[in-house]
Amino acid sequence: AGFIQGPDTVCAYGTARYHLSNMEGIDGCIWTLPEGWSGTSDSTSIDVTANNESGSISAQIIRCGDTSSVTVFPVHLYPSDRPVITVDGFVLGTAGNYSSYQWYFNGTLIPGATGSTYRVTENGSYTVVTINNHQCSDTSEVYRVQNVRIAATGQTGLNIWVYPNPASDYLYVEAPTSAKISISSMDGKVLLANSTLKKIEVSNWVSGIYLIHIQDQNGITLWTNKWLKF
Repeated sequence: AGFIQGPDTVCAYGTARYHLSNMEGIDGCIWTLPEGWSGTSDSTSIDVTANNESGSISAQIIRCGDTSSVTVFPVHLYPSDRPVITVDGFVLGTAGNYSSYQWYFNGTLIPGATGSTYRVTENGSYTVVTINNHQCSDTSEVYRVQNVRIAATGQTGLNIWVYPNPASDYLYVEAPTSAKISISSMDGKVLLANSTLKKIEVSNWVSGIYLIHIQDQNGITLWTNKWLKF
């Protein structure tokens, strides 16, 4: 009988190759994988992609039209260690510690962005791919950034910064000290009027889309845009 050879521990959602030894003169092999796993076989070898649960790979040898007894190989998994993106102003980070990092913008690798944090410079979708101490690679969920930095259109020529968007607890505004901030719902209800606050608590606000309007002391519009509360 043959024996299955390959790694006995792999990364959750990782891929590994397994093969049967001493298989000369056989007609083929029937592979069986744990539920939720997938694989591509070339008879005596198979490339397997795991899910997030350990299981056993089994194989039956076909020789002269007959099948052998089942050969079983238990495979354990290193648990998934998917990074979670954190937000601190304009700086994205991760909640865990990893051996390496690579940040992506709109699905494209950002050259040199290999630190545990990344300061965003434009609106778009960000992800980070990490490798942990078991050499397992995981990708974060997409974090979408909007209005991280918007140039003001008013006569001051200054920049207005509003972040994060979307937000759940606090909304931060960086604007000239004389700027007045107003926020209203899309149906016209004013929730904040002519405020000079730079840190606005929104945790109790109803989820939805709001309109932010920033003016200078003379009533000239510096910045207007939509903002999402979730």
